Amino acid sequence: MTVSAPEMVHLCSFRIDESWMGLELSAVQELLPLKHITEVPLAARHVTGLINLRGQIVAVVDLRPLLGFPVLRRYETGMLVVMRRADNQVALVVDRIGDTIRFDPEERLPAPANLAAHVQPLVRAVYPYDYELLMQLDIDQLLQLTGPENSAEERKS
Repeated sequence: MTVSAPEMVHLCSFRIDESWMGLELSAVQELLPLKHITEVPLAARHVTGLINLRGQIVAVVDLRPLLGFPVLRRYETGMLVVMRRADNQVALVVDRIGDTIRFDPEERLPAPANLAAHVQPLVRAVYPYDYELLMQLDIDQLLQLTGPENSAEERKS
């Protein structure tokens, strides 16, 4: 009986503040320079606004407030990671794009115990990377948090 090796995990890496994050490479549609973002009145704190991406209106989400980092008021630098899952599409504001990285699933570590309770569902896995830790974000959880019903709830609070 032949035992097959586990399939490698492919991630698109990026920085938010001084932390490494990653998304499944298969869900990343494209990487864009930070463009003109149209603000949306009364939007949730993490919804930065909207962009026109070749005729499609795409929500722009700042991961900083979702992950507990200080929010930047001005977006003069940075990049957008446009991700797609089924018919959902969203652009995430990140500080800096890293590399595409392959991880062996055996390298997967448990999430740090000091991770805030509201952040834990967003972290799918943690991997050692470049003498630091890289947190793989859960795309489905991110898309769920950025949906219109959650934005309305956050405005109420």
